[in-house]
Amino acid sequence: MSPAGITTYFTNGTQAEFVPLEVWYREFVLHQQLAKLPLFRQYRRWKALAVWRKAVHSIKFKGSADYLVKNLFMLQPVLQEAFLSVRASCLEVERQQLACTVPGQPSTLQQFTEQHAACLQDIQQQLQAVCTEAANTAQSACERSLAALQQQLTGPSTAAATAAAAARRSSAGGSENHRRLSTGGGDSDRKAGNNTSTASAARQVLPGAALEGVHLANDSFALQAAKRTEKRRLSSFVRLLDLMMADSVHSMVVAALQRMLWCLQGHSIAADGSEHSSSSSTPAAQDTGLSAQPLAIQSSRAVLAVQSSRANVHQLITHSAATTPHGSLANTVTGRSSTVVLQLEVLLNDMPDQLYLEPTGQAFIYELDAWLRGVAATAKGMQQLLHHPDIKPYIELPAGSAHYSEDADLSQSLGENYDRLSHSLTSCLHQGLTRVEHFKAGFDIFRDMVVANRQFGRQALEEAVSDGLLDLQGLRGLLLGFQQQLQDVKNIPATVSVGVLEVQLSRLVLALTPSPQHCLSELHALLPKLAASAYSTFINRVRTYKKQLARQPTMPEEFVTHLALIAEVDSNRQPMDREFDTVSSYYSLLEEFGVATPPEEVAAARCMDDEYAALRDMTWAAETAKTSHAQVFLAQLQQHAEDLARQIDQLREMEQGEKFLQDSPDISCRLAEAAEMLAQVREHQATAARITGLLQQYGGDSMDTSALESLAESIELKHLLWETQQTWGATTSEWLQAQFFELDVTAIHEQVERTSWQVRRLEEGLPPNDLVPKLRASLTQWQELLEPVVHLRNPQLRERHWTAVADMLGRPVDRSPGANTTISTLLSMQVLDSKERLAVISNEATQEAALEALLGQVADRWRIVELFVTTFKDLKGVYILGDADNVLQVLEDSKVTMSMIQASRYVGGIKAEVDRLDKQLKTFSDTLQAWLAVQKGWLSLESIFAAPDIQRQLPGEAAAFAQVDRTFKDIMRRAHDRPNALQCGTTPGWYESLRKCIQTLEEVQKGLEDYLETKRVAFARFYFLSNEELLDILRQHKIPQAVQPYLAKCFDGIRLLEFGRATAEGPAQGNDILAMLSAEGERVAFGRTVKARGLVESWLTSVEANMRLTLKALAKKAFKDYSAARRPGWVLSQPAQVAVLASNIHWCQAIERALTGGSVIVTHELEQLQTHCVLQLEELTNLVRGALNDLQRKSVVALITTDVHNRDVVAALVRQQATSVNDFAWQMQLRFQYDADTDGIVVRQVNARFDYGYEYLGAQPRLVVTAMTNRCYLTLTGALNLKLGGAPTGPAGTGKTETVKDLAKALGVQCVVYNCGEGIDHKFMARYFSGLAQCGAWACFDEFNRIELEVLSVVAQQLLELHTALRCGAEKMMFEGREVALISTCGVFVTMNPMYAGRTELPDNLKVRATTCMVDCQPALGFGVQLPYQMTTLAQQPH
Repeated sequence: MSPAGITTYFTNGTQAEFVPLEVWYREFVLHQQLAKLPLFRQYRRWKALAVWRKAVHSIKFKGSADYLVKNLFMLQPVLQEAFLSVRASCLEVERQQLACTVPGQPSTLQQFTEQHAACLQDIQQQLQAVCTEAANTAQSACERSLAALQQQLTGPSTAAATAAAAARRSSAGGSENHRRLSTGGGDSDRKAGNNTSTASAARQVLPGAALEGVHLANDSFALQAAKRTEKRRLSSFVRLLDLMMADSVHSMVVAALQRMLWCLQGHSIAADGSEHSSSSSTPAAQDTGLSAQPLAIQSSRAVLAVQSSRANVHQLITHSAATTPHGSLANTVTGRSSTVVLQLEVLLNDMPDQLYLEPTGQAFIYELDAWLRGVAATAKGMQQLLHHPDIKPYIELPAGSAHYSEDADLSQSLGENYDRLSHSLTSCLHQGLTRVEHFKAGFDIFRDMVVANRQFGRQALEEAVSDGLLDLQGLRGLLLGFQQQLQDVKNIPATVSVGVLEVQLSRLVLALTPSPQHCLSELHALLPKLAASAYSTFINRVRTYKKQLARQPTMPEEFVTHLALIAEVDSNRQPMDREFDTVSSYYSLLEEFGVATPPEEVAAARCMDDEYAALRDMTWAAETAKTSHAQVFLAQLQQHAEDLARQIDQLREMEQGEKFLQDSPDISCRLAEAAEMLAQVREHQATAARITGLLQQYGGDSMDTSALESLAESIELKHLLWETQQTWGATTSEWLQAQFFELDVTAIHEQVERTSWQVRRLEEGLPPNDLVPKLRASLTQWQELLEPVVHLRNPQLRERHWTAVADMLGRPVDRSPGANTTISTLLSMQVLDSKERLAVISNEATQEAALEALLGQVADRWRIVELFVTTFKDLKGVYILGDADNVLQVLEDSKVTMSMIQASRYVGGIKAEVDRLDKQLKTFSDTLQAWLAVQKGWLSLESIFAAPDIQRQLPGEAAAFAQVDRTFKDIMRRAHDRPNALQCGTTPGWYESLRKCIQTLEEVQKGLEDYLETKRVAFARFYFLSNEELLDILRQHKIPQAVQPYLAKCFDGIRLLEFGRATAEGPAQGNDILAMLSAEGERVAFGRTVKARGLVESWLTSVEANMRLTLKALAKKAFKDYSAARRPGWVLSQPAQVAVLASNIHWCQAIERALTGGSVIVTHELEQLQTHCVLQLEELTNLVRGALNDLQRKSVVALITTDVHNRDVVAALVRQQATSVNDFAWQMQLRFQYDADTDGIVVRQVNARFDYGYEYLGAQPRLVVTAMTNRCYLTLTGALNLKLGGAPTGPAGTGKTETVKDLAKALGVQCVVYNCGEGIDHKFMARYFSGLAQCGAWACFDEFNRIELEVLSVVAQQLLELHTALRCGAEKMMFEGREVALISTCGVFVTMNPMYAGRTELPDNLKVRATTCMVDCQPALGFGVQLPYQMTTLAQQPH
């Protein structure tokens, strides 16, 4: 280096170089800059890496090539020959056809079955031959491979003989087996050449897989190890052959199923056997990826090729499903289509009339399934080489080769592809059959035609024509219709192609044709008869009229008939014209439709016009001669009338004789004369009526018959006079002589009444005479006598009544059997003078009998009434009364009846019996009431004192109850043995015993109440349980789990307690309480374990305290973790109640931070907070839309409900421009704060302050808070701050109770809801108030104004005592005479529904209490219900 430049010298003799300093410096700078480029900076490193990669690649490539040379079977000459030989056989297998169906050449189901059965049998034989050849080839290859190995290790002498024997065996068996294939002799020659080369290949040396270059001729152990290695290698080779054969069978099966599928899809098959779709020219192989060429096997893992073929089959199925034609008759073609493959017929079954397919669709499906099963059986029938007995000595399966089972390969090959293609085949055939079914349904109209035509018959037609239901137009329509039916049947084609199915209809046509033909033949047979009948009816009528008109009248009556005939013919002229037209139309119809008719009938029909014209001429002639005939016959009638008048005058002279009104000893003679005159007058009346009628018809004057009618009435009355005299005299004589007690009084009374009516008629119609008054006098006497006769024959008369009668008459009436007592005897006893007294006695007897009947009904009813006695709890010998409603109803009815009997004035005669039965019923009533009262008490206490623990704790009460128990059971046993109700109820001593039992039970009940009160005082929540529920717990106090069913009534949210730890044998049974479980399934573990030991009230008190401590700790932890965790995750990790509480605390803190920032930035801070609330809601919304379980979803929904209200509050603060925490818009809200001094949570609203109660609530839903709800909260919290209660009022269903419950949830206080009713008394209310005071809970009495007025008055006083103690801040109070603890958080709320039926108006003292200690508020009603009125008390409450 010099100031001028740089000189470079070389040691190898090269000439030195000089570079100027500026040039060198420039090149140096450029070099430095180039060196900074990545390409030049890392050049040396990259160059070394490239050289290394090239060397590694070369090494790996050479190693892979060597590995393939050593292990690839195709590169080893001996195995290569066997592989190619088996491969050639597999190609032959693949070309076999399992499906013989050819489109365009349809086969019947039987042909289809026979062809495919023969094909399957042939293929099975060919497969058996291929398996045998492959086994021989594989065996030879294995022998030569082992011989080559032995030659390599020990020398050629031992292996040469083995290789030669293997070559001879392979050569001998190969050609014979190849001759069994159907591919011809060319393949046999080729295979023979392969076998010759195999023999020469036995002398070649194979490269060893594991012992190349090692010579261990004398080491037998090493030789055996090498053979075992070679056998394992040969096992892989044999398995490769198995896979290759399985692949060929798979290809054959897939090709068969594919061919069958294409045929059933309606594709055509080319001459070379390839399939072509009728709707697309794309070959099948192009769509599916399947071809007739074998699948390439590129390595020993040929399963990959099988899996690839399965994918191709899936494409085939998909394509087939996509290209399947739809529509029931989309491919219907008349005649034979080029795509049909199967043939069936549509036939008609006679009984019942149904169209059916022959063969049926199920038969096709069954045969297709049978073919598929045969294909599968054929494929699986090929024996695997790996398990061939001749090959097993040359191979050795590796350890753990369970996957080399005999069925593994075939099941793996056929499984998915076979199932999919089978399903496609079945589905495709089912679709084709469905289209055929739809096509067959098109022939239902013909089936209906046959059914309808079967009802068509000659008799029915005749009836329809005779009834006028079928006229000529109807018959014409029937002829045309049946002709059209016959033509329609003939138009049915013999063959129709429906898709791939060819439907034969020729037999159906033969079955349908007789139906319309039969109907036409019936019509053709009937129509001539109908025409002949119509003609006969018409012509007979015409001839009859002609014959009648031809006769001339000779008497007036005949002339009248002649006139009627002329009128009849004239009136029937139009109907006869219509009949003439009808007959003509019949014969025209017969001629029109070519119906065969006798020639003589046709000729007669053509001549009927002449006869009908002759009738019209005769009618005109008779009408002309009518007047002349009428004058002649009118003169004859007038002469007959004069003769009749003379006969009437003669009969009147006879009737006016005095003898018919004078008394006569011979009444029978006078009656006969009167009867003869009556017959004559009846005859004259008939003659007069006939003459009068004829005169009216001839137009003459009517005959006067008034005199005849007067004469007839007079003669009839005189006949009645003598007939009545005869009848009355005989009857009265008979009555006077008959036995009095054998007389029919009813018949006597009827006869008297009938005779009285007859006498009254005679008095009015006859002139004055002596006979009628005598008859009236006799009738009057009998009428007076009839009344005492009726009284004395009263069947209700008893001995005491007959005694009274004897006293009245002066002597007794002889009533003994055979006594000769008659009416004459009674008349001699002057009964007529005492008839009024007899009437009184008879009436008394009747009324007493009625009362006796009622009394007997009551007594009879009680003889059959029994007590329903049933076994108690299936205990032997222990009984109780069952349903007594029937007995009580009978008792009530009996009391009413007895009252009615005793109130009667006629009870005197039976008063003793009435009093006795009434006393029995009263005794029974008292006993039954006492009995039921004892049973009720016994049933309520029996299970209680049956527990040994209760007996030990209440020994005195247990002893007293035992005495009652013995008495009651003894009475019930006796009642069971003798269940008659009245007998049991009146048993002496039972009523007194039962009354004593009632007194004892009352004492026992009082002692039990005092005992339960001590338990309730120890655990105040027991006040909310009934006595039965509490006793059930106490009976099982040694079993802590017995309290589980009643926890929901003691706690708001605890449904179950978790005891001990779950074990594998079953649920936990320990006494350690680990957690509390809600009804929603939420589990909250206690902070420390509670021991469920000792008295149940003691450890339940510990559970209550631990509940509050646990929730307090969880709330504190959740409050601290809120800011550090993401809110969605934090929500799911907390109990639902705690999550809502902690979220509300942080929300309140955020509001107050925003409101304390100054008036300028408050609005901005609140708007930001509003946006933050919306974002939080969006997070929870996305969370609830995700995959949550039910509990998590309920928890998130409860928080969303609260957050929605919080968002609305922030929006209201922004809208009202709140600037301070003291603004009423914020003060009126429920504000949750964490008090660090007390380490607790405080809830505020306006100036009201509440400590959070930590009552566990579970995952209960929260009420939607509206403005009205908030107003209600404000009123209720203000009232609680003043130590008052709340009374929401409004219609039902507006949410009054839910508002109170949700406020309790917000404050963490237990709220007990009770539905009030009429059955509540002041003792129950006192117990409830006592429980509230001692546990500090709330109670909401729903529908408070349903309680009775008297109870409400006492309740008002109880509320006064409670509220007075609260205002005084007392810790204890005197309530209902007892000192109870008082917790200031208790509250009483009532809800009322005004203006409803059954509601009681509050008494005055309760109204005063409502004004001074209750706070009425309109219900809020988280459901946004608008009530019809506004309460004014909201504005009156202090805030």
